[in-house]
Amino acid sequence: MDKANKLTTYIPIDISIRYLDNILQNFKKLFPNIEILPKQSDYYEALKNISLKGNLFLLFLGNSFGNLDKKEQQEFLNFIYLYTNP
Repeated sequence: MDKANKLTTYIPIDISIRYLDNILQNFKKLFPNIEILPKQSDYYEALKNISLKGNLFLLFLGNSFGNLDKKEQQEFLNFIYLYTNP
């Protein structure tokens, strides 16, 4: 894999500061060369305040998306699309 395709920054987003602290501590040990920038927020606010330039890989772990009803899921996906395709 060439340098352009390597992950350089990981931005975990969660409303739980305890979860984010855990992620920060564990990931620093596992991935010392990746910058970790935790954001305590909901997805909407966090994504509005993150620069989405360059190569982007979005991953939603856990059950957050599954907790949304069909209409909310569609609204969320539309939001993601609008913010990642200016």
